[in-house]
Amino acid sequence: MTVPDNTQPSSYQSTSTNMVHLIESIITGYKMGAIRALAQEPVQNSKDAKRSSIAKIEYRLHQRTLADGYPSHMLTITDSGTSGLGGPILNDEEIDKRGGVLNPGEDWSAFEGQGYTKANQDALGSRGQGKSASLYHSYARGTGQRRMVMLYDTLLPDGEYRLGVRYASPRDTVRRPPYLDETARELVSADAFTIDEGLGLEYLLKLNPLTTVGTRVIMPYLSSEAVEAFNNYELAKWLQMLWWRAIQVGEIEISLVDTHGASRKIGVPKWWRSQFWNASSTDENQYVKTNIYLKSDPNLKIKRLALQYDENLEAHQHLYDQSEPEYDGIQIMRGLQWIETLGAKQEYSQQVPEERRAGFRGFVEFERDLDRELRSAEYERPQHDSYNRRKGLIREIRDELASCVKEFSERQGWVDEDVHQEDASERERQIASRALSVLVNPPKGKSAGSGNDHGGTAWGLDIQVDYPNPKTTRVDWGQKLSRIYVRCQTEPKRDHGSVTLKIMSVDPDNKRQEIATKRAYLGEDGAASAEFGDLLVMIGKSDQQHMSCPGKGKYRLYATVSDAGTDLKRASRAVYVQEDPPEPPDKKTITLSVKVSNLEDPERARINNGERLRVDVSVKNRSDQDAVLHMNASLVASELPPNLVPGIDAPISLSLATKKKIKINGIERSGEPPVVKQLISKPVRLFNDIPDSTISQAYLVASPGTHDLHVNIYGEHMGEEIKISTSRRIHFEVDPPGNAGKMPFELIRQETTDESREAAPIWRLESPEKSDASYPLYYSPQHHIYRIAERADKNAKTLSEGANAVIREIIADAYLDWMHEAHRTGDDSRYDTILERSDQAENLRWRRLAEQVEEFQRMSDSEDIETERLAELRRQIVANLVCVFEEAEA
Repeated sequence: MTVPDNTQPSSYQSTSTNMVHLIESIITGYKMGAIRALAQEPVQNSKDAKRSSIAKIEYRLHQRTLADGYPSHMLTITDSGTSGLGGPILNDEEIDKRGGVLNPGEDWSAFEGQGYTKANQDALGSRGQGKSASLYHSYARGTGQRRMVMLYDTLLPDGEYRLGVRYASPRDTVRRPPYLDETARELVSADAFTIDEGLGLEYLLKLNPLTTVGTRVIMPYLSSEAVEAFNNYELAKWLQMLWWRAIQVGEIEISLVDTHGASRKIGVPKWWRSQFWNASSTDENQYVKTNIYLKSDPNLKIKRLALQYDENLEAHQHLYDQSEPEYDGIQIMRGLQWIETLGAKQEYSQQVPEERRAGFRGFVEFERDLDRELRSAEYERPQHDSYNRRKGLIREIRDELASCVKEFSERQGWVDEDVHQEDASERERQIASRALSVLVNPPKGKSAGSGNDHGGTAWGLDIQVDYPNPKTTRVDWGQKLSRIYVRCQTEPKRDHGSVTLKIMSVDPDNKRQEIATKRAYLGEDGAASAEFGDLLVMIGKSDQQHMSCPGKGKYRLYATVSDAGTDLKRASRAVYVQEDPPEPPDKKTITLSVKVSNLEDPERARINNGERLRVDVSVKNRSDQDAVLHMNASLVASELPPNLVPGIDAPISLSLATKKKIKINGIERSGEPPVVKQLISKPVRLFNDIPDSTISQAYLVASPGTHDLHVNIYGEHMGEEIKISTSRRIHFEVDPPGNAGKMPFELIRQETTDESREAAPIWRLESPEKSDASYPLYYSPQHHIYRIAERADKNAKTLSEGANAVIREIIADAYLDWMHEAHRTGDDSRYDTILERSDQAENLRWRRLAEQVEEFQRMSDSEDIETERLAELRRQIVANLVCVFEEAEA
């Protein structure tokens, strides 16, 4: 065999792909984090390549000391009992000629390729995610910017030995052809391995060459996150969670070896070790159902559902997020791998009481045809961590499982017959809860006002433009938007690489027109910018750089910053074509916004002893006149601990702000958004006793219970007396009743025997006035509209049909009322939930929704209310909210 010349730099082939950003984008797409990816993808690849009765996978942590004395860790993931990375060594051009399709057995090219399609559709790993997890956790040290490196060697059945190298600088670079046979063995076992091209990247491998057929992935400089996960057993827990069923049936064996050579095998969770589903009978706390055929296709069936309850089981300690259940519910196993869990709390709250959920466990697996069908990208995410619940097939599976959980719950005596008669309304309450959670909870990993977060970097973006008339955003045909300037900023500062800055326009019908694109390089200040010159506003097209505006109305000039095709942040400016922007509102020109968040767990309303809450207060000026106001804000302890004396041992309240004068500028240019001034952004700790003197942050001592935050704004503006008072309930060491603090209101079924329209309204939202309960939203299942929709359920194929669609529309309509009710008192906190989400969303629908909500606000506050336009706006907002709910289910 001829050994290729391994010394020529030309043997490294680079592409224009920003591999660092691509890998970051892929791995941050895993809903449960990067360690799940590291536990999932390598094992998945090895399992797919199994050629004997069992595939063995070893995660081994190595410690190396560098020449400068710096300690370093290396991770190797080695499999045996597999076919190795065989097949021809194809380059990108050869793969492109095939249309990106690789044949079975072409595993080397599949592992090195990017964005290929695998002809073998039975393999879980046919979407090319495997190398991403390894690269993500491989940091090249001391290079001044993030680089990722991995090596991979394989011994094939015919005795051929290959060593491949891939690194991102951030360009994607691959060694082609790879090192072969003795050259590969020598490099693997050598004290140091150096990538050429003058990069000076030296790797202390010192590994023994493979002696059995298989593959080894080498991460020479392991990330600190992965080292910690290995040492504190987090990685082991993920491996067990993902692969316990494949381990149980003898498909795979997984072990972890630490730096001292101590080996640990991954086992099966104790509650599944008995395999009671294989027994001839089960006890009363166990439930097994097999061969559940789906009504939509008799060829597809659920192979097995196993449920059990064990009162001695402790609540599962979540590795990632309790809202993303892991064991606590029904684990969906496809291809003997855990994909996602239908949570006991999230899916079966009515069937499994809260006090029983710790001991409730289940799993479901499918016959081959259904298993293969679910693998399709139509249903399953590329990250193999969830399903598209909008699809009819997924809905049908969930319905079948819910029916079984109901039966199991009845056997346990957890629910009585009366509760089961209300199953339909429970389903509707779950739909309502999921819809509302889309509005009140920020996207995972994001917080209000932080900007989009990609790969640990928060991006800010600003677009500056000069209008023909500096006092208005109106532009007529033939006029120009001048000196357009776009600047992005990173936090923490990213001082390397380039980004794409783009401007585009969006017309009143939400149609886009891309105008110009420029490449910009990030400087030492972490910023990049570009000048786009002037933009001619035209009815049609022009030879000049132009913005096509065939009709009059409100347009938007958008700027985006992107990298490797992924939008990172957007900013916009309003452009009113051939018409004046609307006048500022006559009423509610000054509004208040208050946000209270739990810094320890943003989705938890309860504040525990020593935890921090953050209070954010801002004032909005929607007029064109400056305002001077006064404010005070305080957190009041309704009761002190019995061992403390008010005013002597501890104050009964904490003053957060008392300001004599607050000046807020008016809008400089008509058509621009209101001016917002931040008044408070302050963390506060709560204690149930006097803390020690080392506490430097603001704090309040209080007894467990409910306490109030009061905020008052007062003054005069434009001849109008401003007096806004609002409060927030703080739940200290107690849980709020019902859904209070979690959802703005809850759905309640209003039963009645009178089927007249007057006695059975479709819905009614009731204000709780001064109470801890969430707003009740009553609806009637006897209403003629609802009954028609319910009859359509049997033919419904998506979540947007039948009674589900009616519930969503009711929720959307009520949510608009809920927001506007507070606005009437000058409190815009509820409206701001929509406006904040529009800044975080990945598509323009949220931006359009925010614009409609702002217009609804303005028109409602006008002295001359345009009733027809207001009604039209209401319909548009409700329709957009329903679409948002549906998209969130995807």
